[in-house]
Amino acid sequence: GILSTLNPGAVIVDHTSSSPSLARQIYASAREKGCWSVDAPVSGGDIGAREGKLAIFAGGERPVVEWLTPLLDLMGRVTYMGEAGCGQTCKIGNQIMVGANLMGLSEGFFFAEKAGLELSKYMEAIRGGGAGSAAMELFGRRAIERDFKPGGFVEYMVKDLGMGVDVVKEEEDERVVVLPGAALCKQLFSSMVANGDGKLGIQGLITVVERINGK
Repeated sequence: GILSTLNPGAVIVDHTSSSPSLARQIYASAREKGCWSVDAPVSGGDIGAREGKLAIFAGGERPVVEWLTPLLDLMGRVTYMGEAGCGQTCKIGNQIMVGANLMGLSEGFFFAEKAGLELSKYMEAIRGGGAGSAAMELFGRRAIERDFKPGGFVEYMVKDLGMGVDVVKEEEDERVVVLPGAALCKQLFSSMVANGDGKLGIQGLITVVERINGK
């Protein structure tokens, strides 16, 4: 792979979402070559990318992350999370919370519509209260307008949630936790993949709630 082409002192920045154990493996392999690696997955979707407002979760050696920060600042806000793999752990936690937000958003919208409320007015009413969230700002209007173009694919959300719900590594057994909400979210997003909708944006989760209710 890319490691075989690097000169000593080079730095790999991995913006993909993958497992913490893989990030640690990449880091160890990079160090064997006299190189460095930083796992730096992002959140914020296509809007955050276009506007340079991504949240970037960085794992690796702090001095290396600090050296990279002026470059990463062009993409968004960087937070140093700790040693190699910590960036990916943060991203998994982020996706668990995004999935839960989208489940609530989808059910709230469906409930309000069935009760006869106008959804744009409903969203405007609640966005400044406790129900307001970054997920609502990123995906609420798109869901209402049936705009399911992807900022992040449903199939990727299934993968990310799976790393929090399903993956058990021998060296990580003591870190395994029971996440019933995340498991339910994964099932709902997985149903979209099974229905052929894996390439839709994650705001398309509302279609699952609609199907369950016979719409």
